Amino acid sequence: MVLSLAKRLLKLVGVLFVLGVVLVALGFVTGVLGVPSVTVDDPGEWGTTTEETTEIETTIRVENPNPLGISLSEGFDARYWVDLNGVRLVDGQRDSISIASGSSTITLTSTLDNDRIVPWWVAYVRADETIELRATGNATIEAFGQRHVSFPEHERTLLADRQPVLEAFSAAVSTMEGEYTAGTGPATAGYEIRDAGAEWATVTEDRSNVTLTMHVHNPGSVPVALVPDGFRLDATANDVPLFTASGDALSADSVDRDAVLAPGETRTVEYTVTMTNENVDDWFLSHIANGESSRLVIEPRLEFAVPETGTSITIPEDGVGYQCQFRTAILEDQEGGSNCGSGGSASAG
Repeated sequence: MVLSLAKRLLKLVGVLFVLGVVLVALGFVTGVLGVPSVTVDDPGEWGTTTEETTEIETTIRVENPNPLGISLSEGFDARYWVDLNGVRLVDGQRDSISIASGSSTITLTSTLDNDRIVPWWVAYVRADETIELRATGNATIEAFGQRHVSFPEHERTLLADRQPVLEAFSAAVSTMEGEYTAGTGPATAGYEIRDAGAEWATVTEDRSNVTLTMHVHNPGSVPVALVPDGFRLDATANDVPLFTASGDALSADSVDRDAVLAPGETRTVEYTVTMTNENVDDWFLSHIANGESSRLVIEPRLEFAVPETGTSITIPEDGVGYQCQFRTAILEDQEGGSNCGSGGSASAG
């Protein structure tokens, strides 16, 4: 009798369980029970940084309208990614997340591979130093049939009207403007630099090229060379050597190697500076560590030998360069901006 009653109770429990599952499933189908919605509370914050990787922590908010949470066994998986200028920098995933009913937040930790920074740099320069940020993701809910929920896209455009690195190069080259002379008596040599500036040339994953353009006038009494015998350009960002170029890294594009400038003559000269990108990732990590802010210091120098007077001319003669700052807001909650080009100041080399 007792055994028979126990069997009946077990059957009843089984029936009730199956009925409950069916009712819940029907609830999802008919809309009585809802599929959780997912939004992005915080697109990301910079986390731990090493020489190889940089962490980004993203907070998502889940609104679960159902009276019961989704258990670990049923599964809630979330994936999140961040693109800068079309380059996938971050792609992270977290599986088997337990979701309570109601509103809750979840932190996803994604890893940025620092090897992706240089490809981003190339895309950034080619986009005229405009940063296009796109962050989005999706979730998979394995409850009563697999369902996919997409996160709303988070898009942001930064530095659309500025080119801080190029503007810093151009301002640094403009510090070379002026008149430089050497020699005494009837044999005097000189250079007058007018309207000097810079433009990006070819940029690849290995090298960044900048074209320096200047109008050069000879105010002296003897011919002078248009191609310098010595050259050096140092560009640091947050004291990290971003670019260093010297010697053969400078090539003259618009004149021959042995071209000379006659007394009283003025010519437009273009020089191309070739720099390796090996320190771009180190700079970017310093940029993050400094609250997405960078202090640029750029110091160019040209040296011309003048055999006719037995002297040489260094431009600029006092080693003055240029310094400025720019700030981004990729993940930092701040206003991006730059005083490069329009502000900044001279920097003593």
